[in-house]
Amino acid sequence: MSRSILLMFTILLVMLQCSRKYMAEREHALFTINQQCTIVPGEGMDSQIGSVVCGDQNFTYDYGMYSYQGPLTEEEKFANLFKGKYYADFFSIIHIDKKLFRLYIDSVQVIHAGALKSKPSTMIARCTNCNKEALLRFRKRDYIFPYVAAEDEDNKQYVIYTDTIGDYRRKIYISHMEGQSGLFMEPVVRSVRSQKLALYTDHTVDTTEIKKILQSVRLIKNKHDKHE
Repeated sequence: MSRSILLMFTILLVMLQCSRKYMAEREHALFTINQQCTIVPGEGMDSQIGSVVCGDQNFTYDYGMYSYQGPLTEEEKFANLFKGKYYADFFSIIHIDKKLFRLYIDSVQVIHAGALKSKPSTMIARCTNCNKEALLRFRKRDYIFPYVAAEDEDNKQYVIYTDTIGDYRRKIYISHMEGQSGLFMEPVVRSVRSQKLALYTDHTVDTTEIKKILQSVRLIKNKHDKHE
């Protein structure tokens, strides 16, 4: 066998091995991230865990049903309040039969929540001591619902970004006090067994670089999602 043929055979063999390695990694991969980062899988009990090394920056990830959500947005905090106590007030105001309250509770979408800004005449209820309002969507109609909530001092250390990437909701939170920064992703269409991705670092130095890294994350929809 000539040297040129042997060289070509060796190159093809290396390419085949690399291709197989890539396919194997792809088969077990949960997400992709900035090419400068290395994903190091670990061993978890009821979730898939591991670390991500991006130069001098280290992250921890957790993929499972109970992954860490990070600091809650105003919308997430109100959603918890709504399911805890406000749903009954809301449905009563819009004249929904009490027997149907629990049936419809997950059909209410929280579009926005925050400081009280709207005129009383545009709200569905009057509340003299309310300090916040939520824009709710139910049966294709929007309602401004006033409510009372304590200010969360902890969240003032974060800048939180939320959006939707493909089939997933994404939340990125960046600490401007050198604390924890991270990412949380969950399916737009959720179920009890929905798998979520949490990726975070406990020490924030370069906020611009960390945000760039977190924005590069993309969940891979594969066999891990089949049981949802």
